[in-house]
Amino acid sequence: MGVAGALIGAAIVGLVWLLAGGDGSSESASVDRTPLVVPKRISAYSRLTDLPITQTAAGHQVAAHRVVIDKKTAEAVSKAYGGAAAIAVEYADPSLSLVPLLVAVRGASPTPWFPTQDLALDKVVKPADEVKKVGDVTCVIKNAPTKAGQKPAPQSAVLQSCMRSGPRLTVVLANVQSFAQPEQVAPLVDDAFAQLSKS
Repeated sequence: MGVAGALIGAAIVGLVWLLAGGDGSSESASVDRTPLVVPKRISAYSRLTDLPITQTAAGHQVAAHRVVIDKKTAEAVSKAYGGAAAIAVEYADPSLSLVPLLVAVRGASPTPWFPTQDLALDKVVKPADEVKKVGDVTCVIKNAPTKAGQKPAPQSAVLQSCMRSGPRLTVVLANVQSFAQPEQVAPLVDDAFAQLSKS
């Protein structure tokens, strides 16, 4: 879990760094360092550290390790946004079958994009990387290659992350591969965005 979590954490840091469009080397007077208040819940999901299963000796050790990893993610995101306040917190359902990672930073981000893929030349149905809009939320989907003329299998599309950005706040939910559709994640992003906008 530690190695996999670290890799996933590195991926989301890379994503947010790319969206920030900078290396964090220049300071700006407009950078907002006001701390963000971490939501206790996002819809039906509680903070990982608040779940009863993490109160056991073994569970507490795992949760403590995840807190350290998440702190490093938040620090990397903050640096990418010139020192703006940022958080990275894992949430989960009671069974730990779904453990989305919330990343938020006080700053605006552009909509995710990918180079246009020539589907006809590659003879595939969908691009390898796809962006789908659900209301104010934008989700990134990874598609396994499906040959032209064939119907994509349900499991061929894997949700990578969903984000919502405003003038002073960006909210991203990563670790969402276990969700079947972007429509399942978008309400969680909206809930987190609404709560963090008040902090």
